[in-house]
Amino acid sequence: EAEKAAWEFRDKHDGVDVVAIHPGTCLGELIQKEMNASSAVLQRLMMGSEDTQECYWLGAVHVKDVARAHVLVYETPTAAGRYLCVNGIYQFSSFAKTVSELYPDFPIH
Repeated sequence: EAEKAAWEFRDKHDGVDVVAIHPGTCLGELIQKEMNASSAVLQRLMMGSEDTQECYWLGAVHVKDVARAHVLVYETPTAAGRYLCVNGIYQFSSFAKTVSELYPDFPIH
C-alpha cells in the first residue's frame, strides 16, 4: 500500500523521484523494542520451531546492508525504480543448520 501510494504521488507531481528498496528477511540489530517480522522468524527457529520445510526458501540480508542501500540510492542521481536487496537466497533448512552451528545451545531443528 505505501509503495503504491508513493508511485501514485510521483505520477501526480512533476519532479518527484521515487525509488523503492525491497529487502528480504532483515537480520541484525534491532533499533525498536518490538519484535519485527524478520526477527520473529529467527526467534521461532531458535525457540525450537520445527517449521523448517525443505521447500521453503529465505531471501536474507543484514539490516546494515539495507541501510547502505538506502544511502546509495539517495546519493545516486540515476537511481530509479525498484531494487531487491538480499545477500542471498537460502533453503530454510540450510539457514537453520547455519544458525544451529552458530548457536549450539539453542534447540534448533
